[in-house]
Amino acid sequence: MIPSPASTTRPLRQVVLGAAVALFLALPAAAAAQACTGWGTQPGQYAIGAGITSYSNATEYRVETQANLPGALASGVYLGAVDLDGIDENAFVVGGRLTYDIPRDAYWLCPLAGLRYERLSDEFEGLTESISSLLVPLGLGVGTMLPAGDSAILLPYLQGGLMYGRVSASVDGSLNGNGVGFAGSDSDVGYFVQIGTGVDFGRFGIRGAWERIDVDGGENNLQLSLAVLF
Repeated sequence: MIPSPASTTRPLRQVVLGAAVALFLALPAAAAAQACTGWGTQPGQYAIGAGITSYSNATEYRVETQANLPGALASGVYLGAVDLDGIDENAFVVGGRLTYDIPRDAYWLCPLAGLRYERLSDEFEGLTESISSLLVPLGLGVGTMLPAGDSAILLPYLQGGLMYGRVSASVDGSLNGNGVGFAGSDSDVGYFVQIGTGVDFGRFGIRGAWERIDVDGGENNLQLSLAVLF
């Protein structure tokens, strides 16, 4: 998982984590997959796809890749735009996450770390406003694989973790003939909990998730991703 766009109307809403561990039963004997993130890629495989996340005041659209690297490491990278309600300009967002797979008897346990950077620039009556956020999560995931018929596998998972977040804002330009300049920043630590499931159809995968972000007030979001596995 990754994580959620910064709002220009409310400072620092997306800082994350709450630690979570759960046992999922009936794991088939198979090579390690990205069960902790809801993707069925095996070691050496990768996935390319697109995703959408719905927030209370914004919608994020992105392209994303997932890679199950040789060994225990897995990674995900995404690039996209955030459509904020009531604002003409879209925010730019880029991020990524690493997980380390630790197979257990009936599930996978995965320490995770990531980074998310988001930036919005807008002009209004001679002023240029820039807002950016940097999020750095550190947490834990757990997931499993469950057979779903002859050609599909379910990958339920749960994630949580601590996240450092920093928001910076600046205003420059001229208003009524007077020069204007301002810059400031704020940082905080909060938590998130995300629960979701993936469905692996062999060469095609789909993943849905619900996430709760609770920092300076709580907010939920819904995520959906589609990908082709190679």
